[in-house]
Amino acid sequence: MNFLAEVAAEDPEAAAALERVNEDAPDVDPATEWVWEAWWMLGNDRPTEVVGSAIAMGGMAIMSRPRGIPWTAIDRWCERNGFGDDRAAMLTRCMAEMDRVFIDHWDAKQRTQS
Repeated sequence: MNFLAEVAAEDPEAAAALERVNEDAPDVDPATEWVWEAWWMLGNDRPTEVVGSAIAMGGMAIMSRPRGIPWTAIDRWCERNGFGDDRAAMLTRCMAEMDRVFIDHWDAKQRTQS
């Protein structure tokens, strides 16, 4: 049993929260779980860039915008996990596409909040 399930078993509020998380979670083909795992784990290697704009009355709006996971981090992951060239190439392509979707979502969210 995983940690969240253990907490949910003891706390009704946690159980309700876990149920909402599970409802929102994407359906992931078990054959591609290794891609999701790598993407989530390597998210901590994701660089950011500072973006901002001037606003009325001399103010500024500055935020840290995520960028794609560096190839060097993906390559290190592949080497550590013993991936061959084909699997490493697949992971690199998947990561680039996942990052594109993630960053597009982040950008859209920022536009709706401003």
